[in-house]
Amino acid sequence: MADRVAFFLKVLRAELEDLAEDLVAIDGRLRERFERSEVTPYVYRENGALLVREQESCRELALFVDGMQGSLYKSIDEVAEAVRKGALDLVARHEEPKAITELLGRKISKVRRYIESGESR
Repeated sequence: MADRVAFFLKVLRAELEDLAEDLVAIDGRLRERFERSEVTPYVYRENGALLVREQESCRELALFVDGMQGSLYKSIDEVAEAVRKGALDLVARHEEPKAITELLGRKISKVRRYIESGESR
């Protein structure tokens, strides 16, 4: 089981990197829309600031996942719950955007489906 937990953490880490890249792409699209005057300066600044905070949250969560010792967990359920709790703590302590916990939850579900499907073998 320790191998599956370690693999879960590794894949989740990759998914968090992918999420951060998606947020950068969304920020780029927002900038393009602003340059074409499709969004107001206020919307551009507010949404841009939120996207930056979400990107920072992804990086902090990735560091949290990097610091987790897979050998301390007996199952994927247990480590997934520890990641969720860590994310909730991060949001509370640093006043991070709450949406990051929803995004993380979707990534955790995706990784679990991948591992449990057997496609990872």
